Amino acid sequence: NDRTKDEVILREIPFESGDIFSNTKIMTAYRNLLNLRYFSQVVPEPVPGSEDGLEDIVFNVVEQGTRSVTAGLVFTGITSANEFPIALQGNLTDSNIAGTGRSLSASVQASSSTQSATLSYGQNWTFGLPLSNQMSFGYSHSSLSTLRNTLLADGTLDNYTFYMPYEQHKLTFSDYLTRRWTPDFAILSLTGGFSTSFITVLYDDSVYTPTDADIVDYHDTWNTKNSLVGAFSMDGRDNYFDPTKGWFARQTFTWFGLVPQGVISFLPAKFGETEFFLRSETLGEKYFTLMDAPITDNYNLKFILKLESDLGMQFPFFGSAIQNSSLLYIDGVFHGRGWTISDSKIGNGNMLLNNTVELRIPVFPNILAVDTFFDASMVKWEGVTGFSDFFNPDDWYFSYGTGLSLLVQQFPIRLFLASNFKIEDNTLTLKDADGKTLTNWLSTWHVVVSLSSPNR
Repeated sequence: NDRTKDEVILREIPFESGDIFSNTKIMTAYRNLLNLRYFSQVVPEPVPGSEDGLEDIVFNVVEQGTRSVTAGLVFTGITSANEFPIALQGNLTDSNIAGTGRSLSASVQASSSTQSATLSYGQNWTFGLPLSNQMSFGYSHSSLSTLRNTLLADGTLDNYTFYMPYEQHKLTFSDYLTRRWTPDFAILSLTGGFSTSFITVLYDDSVYTPTDADIVDYHDTWNTKNSLVGAFSMDGRDNYFDPTKGWFARQTFTWFGLVPQGVISFLPAKFGETEFFLRSETLGEKYFTLMDAPITDNYNLKFILKLESDLGMQFPFFGSAIQNSSLLYIDGVFHGRGWTISDSKIGNGNMLLNNTVELRIPVFPNILAVDTFFDASMVKWEGVTGFSDFFNPDDWYFSYGTGLSLLVQQFPIRLFLASNFKIEDNTLTLKDADGKTLTNWLSTWHVVVSLSSPNR
């Protein structure tokens, strides 16, 4: 290692001189060093010691570039009907500043509806402990749409059909601390942090009245939105960025709402938050290598099976209502790939379950793979009470497809051909991306853009 300081490497090795030889601890050190992404190769090598029964362990590493100026594509999220959820991004990064293990990055992002700039700083160790700290500050401008209240000719109020445009400006600061432990069976992580935003919204209030009360509160003034996050994860994968075996589990709790409206007397009466709710997210993954057959001296044909389940639930507190903009939804990219129903009532709610079966065949390891998937997603308007009607087929959305996945960090894009269906009246019904019934199976196939975004 020429650039990375010795202490940055040694602190990731969970044993010291004089410890009893442990192959498990050597593999833990190997995984820790590989996950840093500072090295293209990590090779642990036992070397006979100076006396019988003693061995030295030498870690041979090949450093790779950690400074980069990149341009790529990122998923921005589906925030309005028919929006293409991909943006161009430029990024200046040094993930190992002067070999100290600290990182600094500046990024800009632009799409047809959103422009943003973000500055981030991180470090893997703090106070001599495996305590990572990730901070970021950002600004964004978005051209969005939301449901509006509309008085129909018969005198009824319609708040689930018609949309209105609005502009949003947002300043955000976040800070997260993660403590890691490395027992033999997995990497354990405990995370805590917060995010605070100042938001203003612009629209013509002489023409439109938003259904979402939050948008009204942010109209033509700066207001705040805050959250606290706590998470615990266990990572038993061979690596996090392109796993071939192992498992991963994570439980996250996020509390939304810290500053009640009107509590700060010297600020406008509407300054503060009206949403107070808890979001729970439970995730589990399991990886299997079904086949590993050598084809050439440098290439093995592998079939890797991934099973994943992700459950999200939300619970309002203090009599507050969870607004439309805060609901969980089938985004068609990470959950229910191939569906574009996130902006309708049927596609969002306070309970979301996504199950995935995926078969990956690496073509060029860590660069390109062929993926085939099957997704089964369920969304309910209710939170935990949705379990009472868990198997109602009307709430389930199915999709399957195949395509290519780019695994490089600068272009983590996945392109699929996908097909959708539902079970209606105990009959398999073909659907297009918007949920309309089709009769021709070939017409159900369409292109889906997703991301190769590993869970951590």
